[in-house]
Amino acid sequence: MEGLIRILEEVKPLLRKGSSNFTFNKGLAKIVTKGKCIVIGDVHGDLETLNKIFETIDLNSFLKDEDNIVIFLGDYVDRGKYSLEVLEKIFRLKLEYKNQILLLRGNHEISKYWDVYPSDFRYQLLEKFRDNYNEIYDRLIDLFDRLPIAAYYEDFLFLVHGGIPIDVKDINEIANEEPNTVIQLVWNDPFEGIGHLPSPRGIGYLFGIDITMSFLGENGLDLIIRGHEPCEGIKFNHNRKVITVFSSKVYGNEYASVLFIDLGKKGIREVLF
Repeated sequence: MEGLIRILEEVKPLLRKGSSNFTFNKGLAKIVTKGKCIVIGDVHGDLETLNKIFETIDLNSFLKDEDNIVIFLGDYVDRGKYSLEVLEKIFRLKLEYKNQILLLRGNHEISKYWDVYPSDFRYQLLEKFRDNYNEIYDRLIDLFDRLPIAAYYEDFLFLVHGGIPIDVKDINEIANEEPNTVIQLVWNDPFEGIGHLPSPRGIGYLFGIDITMSFLGENGLDLIIRGHEPCEGIKFNHNRKVITVFSSKVYGNEYASVLFIDLGKKGIREVLF
């Protein structure tokens, strides 16, 4: 347990620490490098697929170039068998490459503002730590509250776990971390319609193409990249202006994927696993 606590305490102050690749306005990260970027979607405790991704993309070689970055879109835990191991692996990666790893928050990184049922992660923690469960759980909640909630690359990309809030026009409003805004950032989903609808998830909203186009236009952006929805690799919404990437196979999907992005050239390609 002491080893895990040490990792949590070491990684927490780094989660919103600026560098030559990222700057932060509270929970909103701005990407400033013009290097290459790998975007990894939901992992959900799928350690096997995560290991395969790291091996296939030769992650350590990729990160030898200090201008290159990796962005995780959240949902590290639940559903898969190895949530704690996934968290530890990703946190160790952040400790090793402090200035090149950005960890966003997903809806499964639970909060005082929402909960997730069933939460397999809780049972895994209870089984492993038993009498120390409450201490570990509280430390994780505190750490999850430090995870950035969105990121952007000027004139190009907006990255988030769930979707854009239906009532936010200016991207800088996100930095205020108003609870309803944070909830929507991690819970919202796109739908092929106009306007917005209550989400069938029971929290958040479905947002239509008009909301996407207004947000992109208002902020001078081209694309939204998000996770949150299981799919076979990636899927497109809103005339290909919204890209969903899913990097786990725990929902029975045949493929997982990551995105390779050349930030300087504004090029994107998908890699399937």
